[in-house]
Amino acid sequence: MKRTSITWILLLLLFIAPGCCTKKDCEGADEIYELYFVNFLAADIDTVILKSYEPNSGFTSPVDSMIATATERGTAFVLHLNNHLNVSYDYQLSLPGIGANYYLTGFKAEKEGCGNCFPYRPQSDYYNRLSSYEVNGIRQSGEQINIYK
Repeated sequence: MKRTSITWILLLLLFIAPGCCTKKDCEGADEIYELYFVNFLAADIDTVILKSYEPNSGFTSPVDSMIATATERGTAFVLHLNNHLNVSYDYQLSLPGIGANYYLTGFKAEKEGCGNCFPYRPQSDYYNRLSSYEVNGIRQSGEQINIYK
């Protein structure tokens, strides 16, 4: 009798477990809507021109552009994007306030599980985590894009 009860409990857990997957706070490379500017003054980034280019085109094949203003958040300024950053492209960030350009290239993403899906992890539970990118040719790591002055 005890063995049968344990078997039923295990079977019940196998059927319930897929519904218990919790995919929370797993924003990845496909959901980047913010760029962070660190050590800048408000006047430095009162206008930011963001241009996207075909990858590896040497910034000669433009795709799209937008003009925005970053807002202050704690110790950084945050540029909010209307559309998510497409990590398949290269980007040029122009800051007319200080006459500087920053180039974002070489985005790397890794598939990673999100949430808690014991005893198995379905395909829908994976996301593309931003692992690294380059700013002006210097490799940066992390899940958020930081531009340093």
